[in-house]
Amino acid sequence: MMVVQSQPVAPARVHAAIVRRPFAAMILDGRKTVEARLSASRREPFGVVAVGEAVWFRVIGGAFFARAVVSRVESHADLTPARVAELRRRLDGQVLGGPAFWAAKQAAKYATFIWLAEVEPAERAPRLRFLPRAGWASGPAGD
Repeated sequence: MMVVQSQPVAPARVHAAIVRRPFAAMILDGRKTVEARLSASRREPFGVVAVGEAVWFRVIGGAFFARAVVSRVESHADLTPARVAELRRRLDGQVLGGPAFWAAKQAAKYATFIWLAEVEPAERAPRLRFLPRAGWASGPAGD
């Protein structure tokens, strides 16, 4: 199953994502234009991120460094290794995950691909609570 959203909605939520240090520069300079989240279980951002909403990015163990607006979302469920390989072929030029990333995600059952627009440096973000070992947090817009 694949769901694609490309029409903006009134932002209902804000999001924060934790990324590895090498991706920070790629997001800021515009080389990485799609954030990919693949997992074995259904978890955020699957089903909660929408076009028009803001995502703040933070480096693992570090500070927030960027804010972007979501311009498109693709959500995939019931993935197989073959479908993950197909997504890699189609999207890695924008995701820039590399072989190790995709190898680690081969058994994923869920995926969310988030196109990033209006990327700008940002040192502060809304207060959102990250669950232990979670790389994504969401909360109501305006809080």
